[in-house]
Order: sequence, then C-alpha cells, then structure tokens
Amino acid sequence: MSAEQMAGWYQPLDLLPGGLEHVIGEDSTLDDTVARILTGTALTPPGWTPSP
Repeated sequence: MSAEQMAGWYQPLDLLPGGLEHVIGEDSTLDDTVARILTGTALTPPGWTPSP
C-alpha cells in the first residue's frame, strides 16, 4: 500500500463514537498531559491530585 493510498483514508479528528477518545493538543504541557491521562484512566493512587 502506498502513502498516497493511505492518505486517502485520513479524516481529521476521526474519533470513536461516544467520547471514548480525546485529542490532546500540541500546546498541552507534559505535566498537563500526564495528569489528564492518569485522571482519565483511573491509574492514580487513592487521594492523588494533579499538581497545580
């Protein structure tokens, strides 16, 4: 399959229905991104809160 053929499949913001996926913008800091992922996936220990 060529890059040209694959490019034809591309659709901007082609997310799964039901809000299962979220786009993290390129302006998100590393700390904000990690906090968002940890909070959104419930991978945080009890009582954890993101640092300000």
